[in-house]
Amino acid sequence: MRALKLLNALFLLFPLSSFATTLPRLPLDDLYKNADVVAVVQIESGSIVEVGERACGIRYSGRVVESIKGPYKKSDTVEFGPYSGRGIGDSALVFLNRSDNVYSPKTSTNSTALAQEAAYRETCLSKMPKYSIMFDGFGFLEISWTTKFDYKEAVLFKDRWIASPGELERKLREPGDNQIKSDEYWVKANDVVTYLRNLGVTKSANP
Repeated sequence: MRALKLLNALFLLFPLSSFATTLPRLPLDDLYKNADVVAVVQIESGSIVEVGERACGIRYSGRVVESIKGPYKKSDTVEFGPYSGRGIGDSALVFLNRSDNVYSPKTSTNSTALAQEAAYRETCLSKMPKYSIMFDGFGFLEISWTTKFDYKEAVLFKDRWIASPGELERKLREPGDNQIKSDEYWVKANDVVTYLRNLGVTKSANP
């Protein structure tokens, strides 16, 4: 419990570019296309990463529940970071890039914020895990049981940032799901995994 509180309390101490620049709304296909690793994981541990007095975020260790893209197999362990706020035991659909080459498209830029981000990466990269969560941390999609789908597992899409596939059934997150977010939707986890696997099949058939 102490570790969980620590993970939830720590805030990444550098100005996230999402606050200083504008992020586009991405289709799920774009995240898949640009990801090095796509998997359903359950977080088993987490630790603070520091370089001297500099806080560099969190290193998470997650057990692979479903491997969709990349070198990992079911039951393997993958390490990633650096964004805080994830809890031990949390399940998620994650889209990861190598930490030295993270996909994070911007629709506008702020030279000061980008310079600070570059300095952060230069300082922290040597201590970071191999993989980072894509798209300024939004490539971490919570998975949870929900009454919206008769207590089946579902993926939570924050539609402002990542658009759920139009052909998949989705249900609005409403009061009773812990908070009110009119732009958040649940989509059945099995449907999302199948959709992503089919993207991989299509790509292989049409190189």
